[in-house]
Amino acid sequence: GKGGGPLGMTGYPFAFMAGVLAVSLEYIYLRASSFASIFIYTAPFQIMLGYLLYRLIHVSSGTMEAFVLFSGTTLTLRLLTRLVSGQEISLQTWIAYGLIIAAQIVKHGWR
Repeated sequence: GKGGGPLGMTGYPFAFMAGVLAVSLEYIYLRASSFASIFIYTAPFQIMLGYLLYRLIHVSSGTMEAFVLFSGTTLTLRLLTRLVSGQEISLQTWIAYGLIIAAQIVKHGWR
């Protein structure tokens, strides 16, 4: 049902799995010579990503909660991969990350 349980916890597994898929596909897309060359290999993962987002929206209390969970997850994974690989992270990215975290805090603290 809607509501996501206590503190929206039921949405986190879907958000995490969708985030891992999205960041992985993004990595593949960045390194591919053309979309056509990888389409047949990535199509099942694109379908799975769509399903995970569908499930995330349905267990969340709304589309906005699902958006915050998904964007927070993907941004966290992107930050972690950049930190592990030693790449620089811009101030704007840290600000965006802080705003997403703030949105989660406000959402759960507002009840």
